[in-house]
Amino acid sequence: MDGDVAQVEAGPQGGYHIWLAIRVRGVRQSSSVTTVTGTIPSLGYEVPPYAVVFTFEPSEGGACELFGLRFRLDDPNHPVASLLGQELHVDVTVKDVDGTVGSGSRIVRLSDDIL
Repeated sequence: MDGDVAQVEAGPQGGYHIWLAIRVRGVRQSSSVTTVTGTIPSLGYEVPPYAVVFTFEPSEGGACELFGLRFRLDDPNHPVASLLGQELHVDVTVKDVDGTVGSGSRIVRLSDDIL
């Protein structure tokens, strides 16, 4: 939810990330492209975007869900130490093969520590 703390984790192959889950309606369950973007306004930093194709799991009320979406935060010019505790604006867009688009946004605070 907006205002929640998103726990920063060390990735298995380097880099640091947060985990996301999304729920959408009205897009195809398979072959949809999910794109995650983010900004840290206080640093003027646009986190590199991440796009994947995953199959969504059916959910309540005709929705579909995707859990375990890893969003990398750091890059060579923005080490993780400079990102901890900052406000992150996260945007997710799902586009299916028919051109239908679903989107959502959240504003979270990155944790002050790393798991």
